Amino acid sequence: MVQLPHQITGLYFILTLVVAAVLLAVVLKKSKSLDSLKTQFSQRELLLNKKLYETAVLKNKLEAMVERMTEGVFMLDKDFKLLVANPACRELLGLSKTKKLTIFDLVRSFNQQYPIEETISQVFESGEAHRVSEVKVGDKFLQITVLPVEVAEGVPGVGVLLHDQTEEQNLRHKHEEFMAMMAHELRSPLTVIKGMADMLLKNHSKFDDSKLEESLTQMETSTDELLEMINTLLKDTKEDSTKFEIHSEEGDINEVIMKEIKNYEGLARERGLDLSSELDTEAPLFSFDPAKITQVLNNLISNSIKFTHEGGIIIKSIKQGRHSVKVEIIDTGEGVPDDMKPKLFQKFVQLHEDEDPDLPGTGLGLVISKGIIEAHGGKIWIENNKPQGTKFIFTLPLSG
Repeated sequence: MVQLPHQITGLYFILTLVVAAVLLAVVLKKSKSLDSLKTQFSQRELLLNKKLYETAVLKNKLEAMVERMTEGVFMLDKDFKLLVANPACRELLGLSKTKKLTIFDLVRSFNQQYPIEETISQVFESGEAHRVSEVKVGDKFLQITVLPVEVAEGVPGVGVLLHDQTEEQNLRHKHEEFMAMMAHELRSPLTVIKGMADMLLKNHSKFDDSKLEESLTQMETSTDELLEMINTLLKDTKEDSTKFEIHSEEGDINEVIMKEIKNYEGLARERGLDLSSELDTEAPLFSFDPAKITQVLNNLISNSIKFTHEGGIIIKSIKQGRHSVKVEIIDTGEGVPDDMKPKLFQKFVQLHEDEDPDLPGTGLGLVISKGIIEAHGGKIWIENNKPQGTKFIFTLPLSG
């Protein structure tokens, strides 16, 4: 065995120690780096967990807020997957409270009334919100707002808000009905006033003082009735345009009929029509609302004048035993086809579309008349007048 010189052996030993020291330093350095990495990973894990926790808390708060909203809300991701649909949404669209929903359930719920899927696609493509109002879904009217949202960080989605406009629509409809009814009810007394004024202007030189006084008195009476009618209509239509509050007082039905005949005599004469009466003198005094019955007579007499071109109109009162009085407005006009008779008591239905410029209508007169008579506890209907014309009949009970 060859022995190395003592100096070489010592040098080898020193080199070995140096190498060992370097390796040790490297190991120690790596160990410190690993510890640092471990610390960094731990810190990042803590931050991530914190962020996840905060996200979960925010999501829970958002879901709780959406759940409590009175507006309908549903959200979709870019794949049209339904993420949330709150109870208000389910109720507005008539969907199950417990069933797990999909986009197909939502699309079907709109029942082809509105292409919701097309609007959602447009919002995904354009990134712009879209809104449409008064979409009828079932028995409701909805305002639909579709807007782009982020369902997660960097993940696009769409949110849909459903606002119930049903009550607003009903109020608007009632307002329109009220305005139409006001227009109709004001026309009858105004027509009488206009007719009397025209007659006075054209023929005043032919009238003596008593005739002038009588005509002016009728105009004043019609004006008073007009003002009373406006006040009554305003009061009656606060709640419902087809419900009437009746203010009954003891009165003479024959007297009310004769008063209206006088109001329409001038207009009937101008048209070459005879306006007369056959009144039952045995009809007793009884309780009814004279202003409301005047409205009914206005509607029925003006209708008869409008659709009668020759002949005349006769108004009858007939006592029916001890229980009721019947009033008939009979004309020799063009008549009413059988299929139209029940429809005439529906809103906005008119026998002819073409209007008489002197007696225009809205299709509400008979609806109003029916409401008034039924509010008295009576009935109203239509029959044929033989050989020609129409007979409108209503009854009023002698005891309320």
